[in-house]
Amino acid sequence: MVRFIKQYALGILAAEVLIATVLIVGLLVPLPGMVELKIVQSGSMQPAIPVGAMVAIIPAETYAVGDVVTFGNDTGRSIPTTHRIVGTERVGGSLHYQTKGDANEEADNGLVPHSSVIGGVVATVPRLGFVMDFARSKNGFMFMVVIPAALIVLDELLTIFGAVKGMRRREDTGVRPARARERMPRRRTAQPAAPLTLQTHQAGINGYSVVLRPL
Repeated sequence: MVRFIKQYALGILAAEVLIATVLIVGLLVPLPGMVELKIVQSGSMQPAIPVGAMVAIIPAETYAVGDVVTFGNDTGRSIPTTHRIVGTERVGGSLHYQTKGDANEEADNGLVPHSSVIGGVVATVPRLGFVMDFARSKNGFMFMVVIPAALIVLDELLTIFGAVKGMRRREDTGVRPARARERMPRRRTAQPAAPLTLQTHQAGINGYSVVLRPL
């Protein structure tokens, strides 16, 4: 039972490290398929997308009215905006979008050109952004990635060390596996020699012949 609980706990730690690592990397660089992860830092899209939610964004060729898109520059000083498309318009032959936050009373100022759209929101996970903000910090990364990974590696090293130690103990004590003992040929015990008795037979009148026979 203790071993099962230990393996279950290690499995949870391994899954947590893997998920946290993937999400942290996804916040830094696009994932396969051009999926990007973003953390919502304002309440302009509530209640559909609350503050602290993590959104998955995938670029598309076109977007329609009703789609939630993320647009704008994504730099250290500039944070992109995630709003809903409420209208479309052709300006100089290129497609532009009118956007608006669900919690805002008025639409955004100016139109958003299609080239400025990073992608459309395809998934939202509430509150996960708070967790990932903590994971990206120095203390959070140590607590959520480094320490769990170190515990997993330590457990594997202890398992290997225990196995090697057990093999050396068997070699030092000369203990052989049971199968090896069964395969060894049995030694034959020497049968004791049969004692000899002296038997005489009379041969003629004055002579005797001696015959030895076993008992």
